[in-house]
Amino acid sequence: MKEIAEEVKNLFLPEGFYFECKRCLRCCEGDWDVKIHPLFMNKIEQHQGFQEIKERLGQRVLGINENKESGVLDIKKELGQGISDIKEGREREYFVKYNPEDPSFSILKDENKRCFMIDEERLCLLHRIMSIAYKPLPCYKFPFTLSSTPEGDFGGISFACSSAPFNRGATFYSEGVSSSESGTEKTSSETGRIPLKEFEGVFRYLQKGEYYDAEVGDKINLFGDLYISWEGYREIESFILSYIEKDFKGKILEIIYTLVMAIDNFINEKELVEKEEIFKFLSSVPPMPDGLGDFLIESAIFPAMLIISLMESLNQEDRKKNTEILLHGGSLTCKSFDMINVHPLTLSNINKSESVSESLFITYINHLIWRKFLVRDQSLLEGIVSLLIILIIVKWYTCMSMVNRNSRQAYNKDIFPVKEEEISQAVCKAEDVLFAVYKVEDAFWHSTPNFTLPLIRFFTRQINEAVIPGDTNP
Repeated sequence: MKEIAEEVKNLFLPEGFYFECKRCLRCCEGDWDVKIHPLFMNKIEQHQGFQEIKERLGQRVLGINENKESGVLDIKKELGQGISDIKEGREREYFVKYNPEDPSFSILKDENKRCFMIDEERLCLLHRIMSIAYKPLPCYKFPFTLSSTPEGDFGGISFACSSAPFNRGATFYSEGVSSSESGTEKTSSETGRIPLKEFEGVFRYLQKGEYYDAEVGDKINLFGDLYISWEGYREIESFILSYIEKDFKGKILEIIYTLVMAIDNFINEKELVEKEEIFKFLSSVPPMPDGLGDFLIESAIFPAMLIISLMESLNQEDRKKNTEILLHGGSLTCKSFDMINVHPLTLSNINKSESVSESLFITYINHLIWRKFLVRDQSLLEGIVSLLIILIIVKWYTCMSMVNRNSRQAYNKDIFPVKEEEISQAVCKAEDVLFAVYKVEDAFWHSTPNFTLPLIRFFTRQINEAVIPGDTNP
């Protein structure tokens, strides 16, 4: 009898992308909470390197001795008495705290919100002493992403990782997967950096566990009750990618207008549009009326500023006040810049184009689309409208980062005057755009639940009504 091999789904990885950890520790610091399942905790404890980790940590972490016994008893109650390797008296308290409500363990952090597993060389002890297989799932997975589609799974990389946008790195981080596991002869020593395809073993593990960031079905929602097949969506996706390479703002406005017209044409006639039908209609749509593009951009500023307010406000009470400041100007107290004098983002600011901004921004948008962001928990029209909102948010953060950097150099103080002409005189650097992209990625891809979706849906309805006056469709 032949052994039947387990069916392996198609795995698509982007060409020309590289990744190596730069040890910036952006993913190892912050307000996150990395939880470890009790059974996985047992796996860590049983490794021969566990004692070395405890010795390395020493007294850096205070024990949670008063909760230890009851915590273990709670775990036994939740998971059953048959698990013999969960015993009272285990010394988990060296670097974790117990969460009885889950039950689970969380890795502790120091006073700088840095994970206790990070050593003096900015390396993870679990990874370094044991292996990458002993890192908790969120740590093992980041910065990789995986999106499930009818065609197969699309692996990508999150631009919340500081290494991703640069597409380069040192050769240190070579533990991802060996060339024999990935089926390629290319190695990091030969290339000087590690192609994303050398991490195929990581992506296959994520596939097996179905650890997906996005799941797309056979039918793609265009808007309301109108759908298109997956094949039709792929054609539209290819069209968008080829269309937005130059003049992103102008092209995305044309795409929004064209898609709204197509939806209005089909929504009362059928539920599923064939790709031949929609492309025939798209090719016959007249040019966008004069002034409509500027109107859409100016209308999009409000939801964009509201999203920024949600991202930047220190507390709920500040959100309404900060939204007004973002729209009309004033002194803004926020997470990213402490306190900064804000001038309203205008159409002229948004129309201003910097070559470094355009190239990095288009790279990011291309990868968002590759990860199926356009149809991740939203209709295609909402996804494309999101790109317009993202453009405005990236422009704002890029502008504020430029002014913030230049003003701090000039004035060397926490609260500094910012004149409106400084915005146009400030020189855009890659670090400004990368900061903006990081903020967008964190809000639109990593936030749970995604607080941007309700605002995007509301604004998409407004766009639909503006383009098609008197429209009553949802």
